[in-house]
Amino acid sequence: MQLCNTYGNMTAFKRLLIEQFRGWRTPEAIWLALCLTAISALSIHWKDTPVAMTAALTGMMYTILAGKGKLSCFIFGLVNAPLYAWIAFKTGYYG
Repeated sequence: MQLCNTYGNMTAFKRLLIEQFRGWRTPEAIWLALCLTAISALSIHWKDTPVAMTAALTGMMYTILAGKGKLSCFIFGLVNAPLYAWIAFKTGYYG
């Protein structure tokens, strides 16, 4: 029974991913991949914390998905906003 529920959830997740990337042109998908790769590489090079890297990646995903008009952008925004607030608080970026 558990296997059936897991498979059902995986199918729903797969459908969600397909829906979010439906209608994308190849250059847009390449642009997303390049942006995420560049952010990851720079975060590793600069020895960022996992929190900073996650904030950067979710911020980029939010921006690109919002530009495409996808509602899933809010998921990334809900992760990005508190992470960025925490980073700003810890480093003294008030304003």
